[in-house]
Amino acid sequence: MEYSYCTNMFTNGQRDRMRVALESSISGRSNLWSTANLLATGVQNPTVCAPTPDFYSSATGICEGNTVTFYKNTSGTTTTSVRWTFEGGTPGTSTAPEPKVTYTTAGTYYVSMSAMNAFGIQTKTKAGYVTVRNLDPGQAPDTEAFENPQVLSNQWTATNYDGNANKWHWVENAGTNGSNALCMN
Repeated sequence: MEYSYCTNMFTNGQRDRMRVALESSISGRSNLWSTANLLATGVQNPTVCAPTPDFYSSATGICEGNTVTFYKNTSGTTTTSVRWTFEGGTPGTSTAPEPKVTYTTAGTYYVSMSAMNAFGIQTKTKAGYVTVRNLDPGQAPDTEAFENPQVLSNQWTATNYDGNANKWHWVENAGTNGSNALCMN
């Protein structure tokens, strides 16, 4: 609360009591406004840094000819501009905040984003970020009716990045293209 605009807000005795409390080293309150603390916490001569870059996209696995939209997700401080690099994509580079990139050739590609401001530049690169699949009818799109309960052990692999107990399991009488399905609790 700020009462400095009103000189009659407190009595002289109240003012003196507050100053004693703020200047006392017993409670540690005097440290709040000490020169050493103001320097250590960055209130005086603040250090400003380049933004910390990160990004995400509308998809990471697509078929040839499809388009992906990328979104910047910077933190730490204000970003004044970004520069993207898209291996295998069109365009190959962009300065748009949310570029749309088309991939026409099957493969796995990296994406890189640099975030800049007056204090510097930092870059984030994600290797193997976009996987583009061939449109060969024998390869994509993958379909499965899940009629065989062994489908998980024979044909499909699942990676549990969280390392928790959740996993896919086969269930009967729940399919849309057949009688069965996969389910995750």
